[in-house]
Amino acid sequence: MSGEELAVLNFDRVFQYALRVSERYRRNLALVMMSGEREQSDFSELIAPLVRRSDELLELRDCAAVLMGETNGEGALQAVQRFKRSCPEDAGLRYAVACFPDDGKAASLLLLNARRRLDVARGQQPGTVVSAD
Repeated sequence: MSGEELAVLNFDRVFQYALRVSERYRRNLALVMMSGEREQSDFSELIAPLVRRSDELLELRDCAAVLMGETNGEGALQAVQRFKRSCPEDAGLRYAVACFPDDGKAASLLLLNARRRLDVARGQQPGTVVSAD
């Protein structure tokens, strides 16, 4: 199993746990995905110092994802603004946000919505944030 496959399995385990906790205690959960024009590892290095210790950062081949517990849509958009202020413009980052429970109550649905929104953002200019369909 490759390192990326192990990272995805770990992220999925953390995601499933965070989702169960959010559902049980009626708390929010946000997933922010981002993609850029630079090599993926470059923008993940830019974002990593900005991610809270309680958040999970996953680096994939074509994007990065940040799972933010106890964060609603407004909080996720504030985090995106922090990312945008701290990253150079030439990184060309585009962002997508999906939140529990508003955008789905299952991990697969949240991922689907975030991925679909990221595809929309990729068709727009750098700095675009898509948080609704």
